[in-house]
Amino acid sequence: MKETNAIDFLLLSYFGITLCDSDERILDKVIDKAYRDAGSHVLSVADSEKPSRKNNASKCMKNSLEELPEDAEEYDAWHKDCVEKLYQSYEGCHYKDIKKKNSEETYNLEFTYGMAQKWLNMTMKYLYILSEIFDGNNGIRKSDICQKTERISEKLHVPLDSYIIKSAENLKVYAKNFKIDKWSKIDNYYDYMKYQEKIREKLNGKSPIDWECPAWITAAKAKIDKKSK
Repeated sequence: MKETNAIDFLLLSYFGITLCDSDERILDKVIDKAYRDAGSHVLSVADSEKPSRKNNASKCMKNSLEELPEDAEEYDAWHKDCVEKLYQSYEGCHYKDIKKKNSEETYNLEFTYGMAQKWLNMTMKYLYILSEIFDGNNGIRKSDICQKTERISEKLHVPLDSYIIKSAENLKVYAKNFKIDKWSKIDNYYDYMKYQEKIREKLNGKSPIDWECPAWITAAKAKIDKKSK
């Protein structure tokens, strides 16, 4: 089998894209895949409002990505602006009452800064991963947005979830000290950013996203192996 066919199969299965797709399709599909990663929380939005809320927020992120800075030192300011816009896209949204597991009680779940960071950070992580796949070999054109992401990769934030919050404890970075131990309930950008900065400090110059990827894989494999026993 040709290498490009093997890559296309995996890309289509996971993202819904192929190596020859346009930048616009790649971006649309990556944003959508990252949205589904946060889906168990984001999809609590009432059914009648899901499509319009999601579509408006997706357009908001896509517009922001078109303004992705060339200079890595400008990334944090861009990131904060994008997260704020995502958060505002869901402001005032009606949510379903969520039934607690094994209980008759219900609770309200709102779109949080934690969910916004997960959606945006997973989008950026996927674009960075794709920059490695779209490496220019075999005549493959590397997507412009992937190239730009690669150039500023040193400043990419780690997508916060339970695996990474636990893995960061190996760096002696504890989410509870920043009041963000429940990532999906992070309610302000300040605490979130202080946590990201602490991870950067502990990594001592190593790219956080280059630390995050193998750390997440290790944690995910451990969970899979535990379930299989």
